[in-house]
Amino acid sequence: MMRKSNFSQVYNHPMPEGRRVFSEEQAAEILQRAARLQEAENSGTPYTPGITEAELARIATEAGIDSAFLNQALAGMSEPEQKERLLKFVNEAVRVVEGELDPEDFDLIVDGLPTTSHNKMGRNLTQIGRQVSGTVWVKQSNANLEVKSRNGRTRISVKTNPFFPLFGTLYPAFIGSVMAIAIASENNVPWVGAAIAAGLIAAASIGAPLWLKATHRAGEALADDLAEKAKNAIGPLEENLNRATPVMSEETATHQDERV
Repeated sequence: MMRKSNFSQVYNHPMPEGRRVFSEEQAAEILQRAARLQEAENSGTPYTPGITEAELARIATEAGIDSAFLNQALAGMSEPEQKERLLKFVNEAVRVVEGELDPEDFDLIVDGLPTTSHNKMGRNLTQIGRQVSGTVWVKQSNANLEVKSRNGRTRISVKTNPFFPLFGTLYPAFIGSVMAIAIASENNVPWVGAAIAAGLIAAASIGAPLWLKATHRAGEALADDLAEKAKNAIGPLEENLNRATPVMSEETATHQDERV
């Protein structure tokens, strides 16, 4: 009789603390999820968006990544990587700018953006303190925009979604196919309806990914444009603060004059 293996007994102990190993993809997802959780948390340690290049280099060194490959990655994504990113259903373009925007200066970067109020889709841009969020219109599609300025940095997020690219192509193709098959069947030429339906579905299958990638690219371009506007808006403010000299209040000056 075969003896019962005690394999499960040998490996039935919890892994020592700090010894868990994650893949690079898992580590990136965990850090992103933790950052989102901390950002959403109102209490506790204040969240500072973004990671500086020095911090990134330190993280890479601790992870055993050679600095040469880090510099190569910093140079930009390759074309295949860009295509793979744009093939996702939802794409979030995030840009972080050094410096804070004054709440009164948010309109310098979001004024003139096409919103979706005309078609009652999404919500209008709304500012609450140091945050602006809402829905904007990019490449005939919706995008969720969020601009936060806190702890010395400004974070810009443009999230594009597949609703309009899919609905605007697959739905008309489905309706057209149903109508074509019905009409062709009534005229005793069902093969004509089937051919038309196949053509419509093929066209939608090609058009939907192209529209979706164009939407994602437009979201990336919008994020770049808003980041550049934020830099221009923050720059003069920081220069003014650096050039500013302390000015005594009228009351303080009066007391000093009296003492003299």
